[in-house]
Amino acid sequence: MRKLILAGLSLLTLSGCATVWHRPETPKSTMEMDLTHCETQAAAKYPPRIVTVQTSPGYMQPSTQECWHRHGYFYCQEYPAQWVPSQYGNEDTNAGPRRAWVHACMRALGYKN
Repeated sequence: MRKLILAGLSLLTLSGCATVWHRPETPKSTMEMDLTHCETQAAAKYPPRIVTVQTSPGYMQPSTQECWHRHGYFYCQEYPAQWVPSQYGNEDTNAGPRRAWVHACMRALGYKN
C-alpha cells in the first residue's frame, strides 16, 4: 500500500508541474514546500484507487482484400473478418478529486495559477 501511495504522489508531483503557482513575494522554495504540503494532504484524503476500465470495446473487423501487381499478373490475398477483443487499462478514480484538493489548498494559501 505504501508503494502505491508513493507512486501516486510521484504522479501527482509530475502532474503538478503543469500548474504554475504564484503568490507575490513568495520564494520558489516556499511555494514548493506549500505545494508538497497540499499534495500530501490530498494524497491522504484521496489515496490512489486503481480500477480496471474498458478503454476500447470489442468489435468485428470486416474482411479485407489486398491486391498487387507483379510480373504482369495480379495477385490478391483475402483476409477474413475477425473479432478484435475489448481493451482494458487501469485508471485512478481519485486523481481528479486529489488534483482539485491540491488546487483548493493552494488557493487557500493565497496562490494563484
